[in-house]
Amino acid sequence: MNRVLFEVFLPIAALLLIAANSLAYEPIYRTGQNSGSTATGLLESNPIVSLRGDLTSSRSIRTRTNERPQWIISGDVDGDGVDEALVLFENGSLRLMRLGNKTISTIWTVEGISPQSPPLILHSKIAASDKKILVVSDRGVLKTLSSKRGRSSRVANDFSLLAPLVAADLDGDGTDEILGINDEGRFTVVIGRNATRSDNNTMLLPDSRISVADLNDDGKLEAVAFSMPTDGFSFGRLGDETEAQGIAVFSWDGKIIKLVDEYKLDSPEVFEDLKPVLAEVYNGPGKEILATVSDDEGSSIRVLSFSKRRLTEVRASRVASGKSFIQVIGKSMFGDEGRQFIIAVVHPSGMGDLELFRTDLAATRLVRKAGISTHIKGSRNLEMALIGDFNNNGHNDLVAPDGTGRTLGLFVLENNRIRETPVLVSNKRLSTNLCSGDFNGDGKGDLAVGYEDGALVFLLGR
Repeated sequence: MNRVLFEVFLPIAALLLIAANSLAYEPIYRTGQNSGSTATGLLESNPIVSLRGDLTSSRSIRTRTNERPQWIISGDVDGDGVDEALVLFENGSLRLMRLGNKTISTIWTVEGISPQSPPLILHSKIAASDKKILVVSDRGVLKTLSSKRGRSSRVANDFSLLAPLVAADLDGDGTDEILGINDEGRFTVVIGRNATRSDNNTMLLPDSRISVADLNDDGKLEAVAFSMPTDGFSFGRLGDETEAQGIAVFSWDGKIIKLVDEYKLDSPEVFEDLKPVLAEVYNGPGKEILATVSDDEGSSIRVLSFSKRRLTEVRASRVASGKSFIQVIGKSMFGDEGRQFIIAVVHPSGMGDLELFRTDLAATRLVRKAGISTHIKGSRNLEMALIGDFNNNGHNDLVAPDGTGRTLGLFVLENNRIRETPVLVSNKRLSTNLCSGDFNGDGKGDLAVGYEDGALVFLLGR
């Protein structure tokens, strides 16, 4: 595992500013950090990064392991201002890894972690936790791990083995709550050691991501997740044959979980998705929810708004016909003209198409580029693409695997055409999410990825 190789790689680096409104760029949150949270886990909403680097010149450091890596989460675990990487492997092994000048070292290893539930790194005071790392064991036990040795302490029982954890201050008391889904598929808030509150009236998709944001710009955070699981119209592309027919919005006042509203699709439509994508309302307050809907005729993109405590469909567009799968990457300013697009990939599990749509979905795609793969069929990993200014030119681009899943490419929009530049080439397929962070402490964005043969690569931006 500690056999370390160092080599200089093809050009690449890392990661940047989110486009806000108009022509301005404003950093909102780091990749993997929820917009309503001070913790670092999987990216639950728009995958737009705030660390900036230059993809045209970088070096890489790699190491080989004996297991297949599945998730990588970055965060400053020891408080020294430099990010470490938590790498969760397919066999349930979790390793805290640190980048040196020419090597990658393992600080500690913990076994018995649910490989489908990525860890969470805490950056602020959290209810029921005095340690920095939260995990779900392969028995559904929520635990905290110490940053120095990985020693564990039990927090609560009966958590879903499939759903990532989230931390956010839903009740506005200055302390983040731990949010998750329990083993019965209920939205759950951890309020103390071995003390939780769950909503017993709403069934959630057991592997749904929980997204957190101030949806209606009233100064209060809401939690959003897919609900009403069904296997009556199943595709099985995202790890199982269960899809959702609803989206639920929850609030928490410190004592009671409230189901604020639940939006239900008409049968046989289903949300073929795991994470509600939350994006800024164009020229307006609050957030919109973007999701993929499938039925017998094909797939579409739905946009929901949350106003007066109600979810309402405001836009929809049929994007693909037949047995097509769409992955909505996010909504962002993109390219050299400062325009905002909904960015999606059609057929992301193979030789897919990167497509840019108007934010009002009033027309078919505006721009298309063939040859991209942002999902492995049967995987729950929908975090294989990141949006940011990866070539340091002041405009957002996309970094993602190409159609083979082996070459990491930079997709740049120039003169209404998408140009692809390979930035990292391998003879093996990527197996992890794309994880950004500052792994060498120079203040610039770096990237960490893992491959199916056990290789881990850190790309250092300049």
